[in-house]
Amino acid sequence: MTPSVSVICVILMLLNSLSSANGNSGWSDGGGDVKWRMDCDFPGFDIEKIESPGEQCGTICIANPQCTHFTHASGQCFLKAAPLSTPHISLQPDRNAMCGFVPWKFQPGRDHWNTDKGGLKWLLNCDFFGNDIGQQAGTGEQCGSLCLANPECSHFRFIHGICFIKKAPPSTQRTATNGGMCGFVPWRKSSCPNVGGLESTCRPLVECAVWYDLLLTTPGTSCILSDGKSPGGCCPGLLQNRHNGQYFEQPSYGTNHDLQLESNLESQLGAAQQAGHVLFQSLGTTEKELIDNNIVVMPGSASAAHSLFFHTTHETQKINLESLVDVYTAQELVKRVRLEPNQVASALSRFKIHCPAGPVCSDATRHSPFRTLDGSCNNIQHSTWGKSRTQFQRILLPLYADGVREPRRAKSNNELPSARLVSTSIIRDNNDHVHSSNTYWVTQFGQFIDHDITQNVQSKMDNLTDIECCTPNGQFIDEDLVHPECNPIKIPQNDPFFSKFGRRCMSFVRSAPARRSDCRLGYAEQMNDNTHFLDASQVYGSDEKHAKQLRSTTDKGRLDVTHKWKLPAGHHQMDLLPPDNSAKDPCTLSKAVSGVDPPKHVKCFNAGDPRSNITPNLAVSHTVLLREHNRIVMVLSGQNMHLNDEQLYQEARRILIAQMQHITYNEWLPIVIGKSKMQQLGLLPLHNGFSRDYDAKVNPSIVNEFAGAAFRFGHSLVQGIHLLFNRERKRADSIRLSQHFFKSQTVYTPGNLDKFLIGLATQPDQQVDNIVTEELTNHLFEEEGKGFGLDLVSINIQRGRDHGIPGYNAYRVLCGLKKAHTFEDLHDHISRQIVDQFKSLYESVDDIDLFMAGISEHPVAGALVGPTFQCLIADQFLKLKRGDRYFYDLGGQSGSFTAGKFVLFPFLNSIRATLPIVV
Repeated sequence: MTPSVSVICVILMLLNSLSSANGNSGWSDGGGDVKWRMDCDFPGFDIEKIESPGEQCGTICIANPQCTHFTHASGQCFLKAAPLSTPHISLQPDRNAMCGFVPWKFQPGRDHWNTDKGGLKWLLNCDFFGNDIGQQAGTGEQCGSLCLANPECSHFRFIHGICFIKKAPPSTQRTATNGGMCGFVPWRKSSCPNVGGLESTCRPLVECAVWYDLLLTTPGTSCILSDGKSPGGCCPGLLQNRHNGQYFEQPSYGTNHDLQLESNLESQLGAAQQAGHVLFQSLGTTEKELIDNNIVVMPGSASAAHSLFFHTTHETQKINLESLVDVYTAQELVKRVRLEPNQVASALSRFKIHCPAGPVCSDATRHSPFRTLDGSCNNIQHSTWGKSRTQFQRILLPLYADGVREPRRAKSNNELPSARLVSTSIIRDNNDHVHSSNTYWVTQFGQFIDHDITQNVQSKMDNLTDIECCTPNGQFIDEDLVHPECNPIKIPQNDPFFSKFGRRCMSFVRSAPARRSDCRLGYAEQMNDNTHFLDASQVYGSDEKHAKQLRSTTDKGRLDVTHKWKLPAGHHQMDLLPPDNSAKDPCTLSKAVSGVDPPKHVKCFNAGDPRSNITPNLAVSHTVLLREHNRIVMVLSGQNMHLNDEQLYQEARRILIAQMQHITYNEWLPIVIGKSKMQQLGLLPLHNGFSRDYDAKVNPSIVNEFAGAAFRFGHSLVQGIHLLFNRERKRADSIRLSQHFFKSQTVYTPGNLDKFLIGLATQPDQQVDNIVTEELTNHLFEEEGKGFGLDLVSINIQRGRDHGIPGYNAYRVLCGLKKAHTFEDLHDHISRQIVDQFKSLYESVDDIDLFMAGISEHPVAGALVGPTFQCLIADQFLKLKRGDRYFYDLGGQSGSFTAGKFVLFPFLNSIRATLPIVV
């Protein structure tokens, strides 16, 4: 006989014995299915006696979990427990007693509790002793509601007109009493454990984001929210910001007191300006010779794909070329006066250069609830701060070899080691070095917001033609023909990978100079083509012209899309990004990769940032935010019929930006820099109310060291194989990254967009370290059939030198670490093995490139990155929050959210619950 059949038989026998021995006749029905009669007793099996009236004895038995029978005599209720194995309890006559039993107490798994219409569980005559956290006068009907209103309350007890609110462990047992009632909230019955040494309560997961690391390592933190079905997390309340975080100021040039030097500078300025113009004019001749000699970027090559990364408009090019003249002038002046590199900043800053006037902020702009598309007039006093097509700011003076623009050299003035040699000496590939808890969304969202706030500008020829810095077979171009904006990367002859292809030169085009914000002669600054703010410019564009191209001309307030009905029948259930009809090359896969002929309906996508097609996962991310904008428009228009096209567009844009900012500071940034750093700098988002953090003295512009080194940490996280999963979280497909750069065809495949999204939430992330996939170090933008591409790590190193970013040691000191006087001093934060490699590569500990040392640091506890990158990333996001007049949680500003303006988001708290809505 199986155990389950045996139990059923015992139950049937017991119930039969009750009916037989006690007799069905003569039993009255009491409340709660109690059977009772007068003049009887069930002798024995007593477990407890409680003084009570006779009419309460049956409900008291129900309240005691073990009680099956009861007898009431002499003012006492005798509770009795008969186990299932007992065939019967003998009924005996007793004229001085009343007895009864609870038939259903013998049914295993039977819920003893009454359930009200709100889902609360309750019983009469019971208590949960202790664990009181409050009390309030009221009625029995109100007691459950009072418990519900207190998120800490899990149990309650009502007696004598007082409701006792309790926070009790899940193992708490009820006790039978005479009078009153008790109950509990089923979805809170799993009492939350302490998390990080702090008391926790069941909250929506979006409110627990900052505690994610502790939730993963603390048992029992899963819970059910007050609706009785939605999953939540046990976490403490939000940490209080300390608001004492200090951002890094821009570096001072110092003061020059050498009168003779000033006189020499004055006398040579005119000649230097003339020479600078001559140098600039000679560019045209050089570029014509390059084209005549067919030294151009070949279509389909890795260099051609890399150039797609940099979309330069005529307006951007005009600023770059004007700034280049100023750079040439400064370089000529330095040569003529023989300035030392460390004298340049202070000596040249006395000379003003021509600068167009900045935007004038009208009253309408100043008081508008909507930020400008190009970022201008966010700061009323400094209208260009954060504006698109303006310079990156710095936190340390650059270390250009000539003080103006020549790439950084070693401390001894020798050449630094080849960027490729550094890459191959330090970087390894290990697909198994995954993060224990983070998913690939961490990497993907990081790239997505990077493309919101940074877009470096690469130099182009005068007609916007791309510059090639190596011969087609990977050799160096003759010195008399190489473009001045080239700084190619030397590939060692014994390179472990590229030597197989006989390549010695990796093309690298220098960043274009920007107009200096101080309108003074000096060292070169680089341009950010995007707005510097977290303002979803990768969705909407960074100027009016581009934004207009992305808007729908037929659907009020919406962004343009590739409509599902324009795709093959039954192809998609939702819209995709709009096509980029100006793209030179289709974003289709070859038949050798996809197995099918390139579909004619597949187009490159168009978005607010030109890099949306780099990978399918990035295109998917853009699509999610595009759909969210249009969803918001749909809801707004349905509830506010009077809104016109512009109002719907701007309100939806405003809301989407707020959602993105909240996700960044609530979900993403705490993972990267850790919640302790967030708290220290006052970066934690509020759960209620408005902040007053705006500071008009804070320049929010992106920092060069952040864009050129620290925020490139994400390249260490990239997976070489991207996985697609179905709704059952089963692996459905995979793609090799190098085969899908600027190939969006897989996003068009029916069902794939959802599979990419589930993959992002399922595939583990990598860790920040010296392990980088070969898909980036050997196969970046690889041309099909060639077998090789570029090396992103080498490009990162070269870019830092190109921008004059000082060595790692300088930023250690800036960020509060000890200055390293020897390579061995680096052992406090970098492994001995990597330090030994640095020692073999660099002449001085001061020469080590910031990017390489930054990703090699041991992560800070609770963060993804090491202390130096943590410091630089935190500084940037502090500036982006404090220096943005339109930051989403600010109160008292023209762009502040106010209660009741629109039905969709009447309160700022609606924004704070945003991640489940967007994803």
